[in-house]
Amino acid sequence: AERRFRSLEMKLQTDSEFRKMYLDFMSEYHALGHMVEWSDPDWSSPHNVLPHHGVFKAHSSTPKLRTVFDASCKTSSGLSLNDVLMTGPKFQNNICDILINFRLHNVFFCTDIRHMFRAIKVHPNDQRFQLILWRNLPSQTISTYKLTTVTYGMSSSPYLAIRTLRQLAEDEGHKFPRAAEVLQHQSYVGDIISGGSSVEEALELQNQLIQLLKLGGFELRKWLLEWGISNSPQLLQGLPQDHCEIPVFLQQSENPHFSI
Repeated sequence: AERRFRSLEMKLQTDSEFRKMYLDFMSEYHALGHMVEWSDPDWSSPHNVLPHHGVFKAHSSTPKLRTVFDASCKTSSGLSLNDVLMTGPKFQNNICDILINFRLHNVFFCTDIRHMFRAIKVHPNDQRFQLILWRNLPSQTISTYKLTTVTYGMSSSPYLAIRTLRQLAEDEGHKFPRAAEVLQHQSYVGDIISGGSSVEEALELQNQLIQLLKLGGFELRKWLLEWGISNSPQLLQGLPQDHCEIPVFLQQSENPHFSI
């Protein structure tokens, strides 16, 4: 992990744009409490240090760089953290069923949960298995940090995230029954695809979803809408502009690669 961190630092020093984006990402991670310094490390106890690197998303509407924590990196034991983690049962809904069912609505929308993994805390006793090395400047001492939330790249993370959402639906679903049903059956990891027979019905479902997820500390963003019977933009009214997504239309291009 230290060797890879020093290699990362060399890249940061040679690419100023990459360095700025990486520092911004890590600064936000720290400011939100998603990583905290391990001030009194006990290296004699079981622990694991994760290497990390940056991944660019050139056409993303959210930050274009995301730090990826490599839980598949082999340790001195010859095994990686992902090799020994329990992944749990598969809870994802069938994506084909979701896509077929949402086309039944006259008014439909899709949205996703902002920082879904990072909105879920990991038990303090387990945070020592997701340590990272970091410093802002090469002149500083390398510090060890604990990642405090469910982390991208771990084999158990999808199960933990979906199981948390299902528990939220079970615990609070009686207050927002329609939203609870959608969360359990019309979502795929952090993406929700649903709608209603009318604008009014879709608005009610939208409000229920926002309120239900707020009870769990989650925030919905990237609202993308389509109307089969109306061109009314009512579902976007009252939403912050940065919570709405600009539609992307796939057209012929010289670039054969695209992503959804």
